[in-house]
Amino acid sequence: MIEISVDGGEKFPALLCDYQYHPVTRELLHADFLRISLQEPVEVDVPFAAEGKSAGVVAGGTLHVVYRKLPVRCLPADIPERLVADVTELELDAHMSVGDLQLPKGVTVRLPSTQTILSVVTEKTKAEETEQTAEAGADQRAAGLLLAVAGAGAERQGGQRDHADDGELAGLGGLHCPSPRCAGVRHP
Repeated sequence: MIEISVDGGEKFPALLCDYQYHPVTRELLHADFLRISLQEPVEVDVPFAAEGKSAGVVAGGTLHVVYRKLPVRCLPADIPERLVADVTELELDAHMSVGDLQLPKGVTVRLPSTQTILSVVTEKTKAEETEQTAEAGADQRAAGLLLAVAGAGAERQGGQRDHADDGELAGLGGLHCPSPRCAGVRHP
């Protein structure tokens, strides 16, 4: 919050709403201000940070901060520079919501009190990811083999080979084929 005087007139309180920099020289090109009343609440975004080392992080978890800024409502004189959450007691697979924050007097966060603002999660290790990928690949190979076996030898009426033999629709298991070449023929 700053006080502004336009053309040497009376000073009034204002908030900086937006600004623009030159993309090359980084010189300030433009700034927008909003005239405010000191007796009415304003809605602003305040930087949010986590402080401390979480017990869950020490145990091998990862801290995920959901919001870097929190929308707050308060009187202009009560706008905090930033909001800080102490995460040292946060265990593995736990979270902190808006309702858990220690807010300065007169400041409210404009989010539901149950909204998660940060969490400590268990990350998969490279060995677990490799193992799951290998299992998924083995399952896919087994499913492909079953489909190929089910489609082998399938024939249409009149002794013609079915396109399911080519692997295109192998393993339909007695369902009507959607292909226009079959015109509703059931595959074995």
